[in-house]
Amino acid sequence: MSELICNAPFCLNPRNYNHGFCGMHRWERKKYKIKVYKELLPLWCAKRCAIHGLLRHNQVRKNFTTNQKTCLFCQPKVPYCPVKNKQKMIKNSVYRKEARLKKRYKINMDDYHLMLVSQDNKCALCNNIN
Repeated sequence: MSELICNAPFCLNPRNYNHGFCGMHRWERKKYKIKVYKELLPLWCAKRCAIHGLLRHNQVRKNFTTNQKTCLFCQPKVPYCPVKNKQKMIKNSVYRKEARLKKRYKINMDDYHLMLVSQDNKCALCNNIN
C-alpha cells in the first residue's frame, strides 16, 4: 500500500488511511475549529496556476470588478478585428438610441418615427432636414 500524505498545504507527514490529515493537523483542527487550511503563498507570489505554478504580479491579470486573478499565459488570446467591431457598433447603435430616447424623453422608437413623419422629417424648431 502506498504512503498517504496529509492534505494540509506544505505538510509531508504521513496520514492514516481513514483520515485526511496527519495526527498533528487533526489535533489542531479539533482544538482551534479549523474548517479549511489555506495555502500560504510566498510574498513575491500573486497566484498559483495549475499549469504554470507560482506566478509573479506581472504574470497575472486582475479583474477589478470581481477581484479575480487569472494567469496571463492560460488566458485565451482574442485578436482584435476592426470589421467585427464595426458590425457590433452598428448593431448596438439602434439599441443605444432607443435606450437614450426612453431615458431622456420617455418615448419609444415608434413614437419618435411618428413625430418625424408629422413634421415632414424636419426639425420643429429650425425646419432643417434631419
